[in-house]
Amino acid sequence: MSAPASLYHQIEAQIKHAASPATRITSVRRLATLVLGILASERCVLRRVARELGAMGLSRAQPESTRRRLRRTLADARLDDGLGYATVVQQTVAWPTTEPVVLILDESTTKGGLHLLRLSLAYRGSCLPLAWKVWPQQAKLPRGAYWRYVDEVLAAARAIIPAHLRVVLLADRAYDVPPLLDRLTALGWDWILRCKARSKMVWRGEDGVEQPLRAVVAAHLRRPGDRFRRTGATFKKAGWRPVQVLGEWGHGYQDHLVVLTNLPPQWSVLARYARRCWIEAGFRQDKSYGWDWAHSQVRDPERQGRLLLAMAWATLLILSLGAAQAAAAVAALVARDHRPKPSHPRDSLFQLGLARFRAWLYGTVRGRLPWQLPDLTAPTWCAEWLAAHQSTPPSQTVPP
Repeated sequence: MSAPASLYHQIEAQIKHAASPATRITSVRRLATLVLGILASERCVLRRVARELGAMGLSRAQPESTRRRLRRTLADARLDDGLGYATVVQQTVAWPTTEPVVLILDESTTKGGLHLLRLSLAYRGSCLPLAWKVWPQQAKLPRGAYWRYVDEVLAAARAIIPAHLRVVLLADRAYDVPPLLDRLTALGWDWILRCKARSKMVWRGEDGVEQPLRAVVAAHLRRPGDRFRRTGATFKKAGWRPVQVLGEWGHGYQDHLVVLTNLPPQWSVLARYARRCWIEAGFRQDKSYGWDWAHSQVRDPERQGRLLLAMAWATLLILSLGAAQAAAAVAALVARDHRPKPSHPRDSLFQLGLARFRAWLYGTVRGRLPWQLPDLTAPTWCAEWLAAHQSTPPSQTVPP
């Protein structure tokens, strides 16, 4: 059996195992074909996917016929249940026992005029998509539609994450609004949200004094190096919400960071919020450094949602391969008697996974694909790599 055929059968088997027993095998095969095509071409553009499938020998049809088959895949409404994606994430992720699970809520757009709302799982400097919703960018949403979409995304993610785990949701300043806080509180989730510190938001401190939050920020964050934390309430027009506010003006930054949270006002809150930037790496995986999602040319929101499902399956596998490759690289480094000068890794976890997948695709590596995401609470892959440089080589002894 050729290497591409072996990969296809493994991906198909994984989808079939995770999907509902009532799922039609044709839907499983369609999704497996699309996922493998995206992985092999490193594109989600159907024309490129069809060409790659033909080059691998998995499709004997003409490229245009293969493209029509791929379009039928995106028209398959049976893919809307995810075909076991929630199940495979539950089984693949090594869920922590004590540390909270960190989720990131954010939005993006495509060149085709579609808007994406997505909730992702923070993972070692990157992100794994958990749930998403797509709608036309320029179209006016019906009244209440946006928050209905948010509810659907939150509910889908809640169904994936084990019920006993703590969850901390991170989001940028577009989400510092009472409707989101109320939803997260109802779910029992913690949250850290960057706030619009220069807005007209009113702050009420523990002393009961009301004043603009921007005045509090201006009084405490005057220069780089300043930071403050306070307990109180805000969102006066919505009837007040109890919050903690923390602010910091880091050295080397032109502006300050101010966040709202329901967690105890400890400085570690700011360090945890720093993981919100990992969503940017996640969107780069979709776009310029991964699946070229910006040029997918899929205009229909429902079909775009199914394409995002195939991309999520592909991302899950690539991050699994990247995690395995990173672990091997760290183990090899730690085992060396003499280590090179510490330097940042040249490739991200996602790029490590892509390179490793090419080895499987060309038959250089064989065996079972590693569907496993370990060390969910670990720092970034870059931080892990630099820490490995600083550990004691095996030939050296540590003085007592």
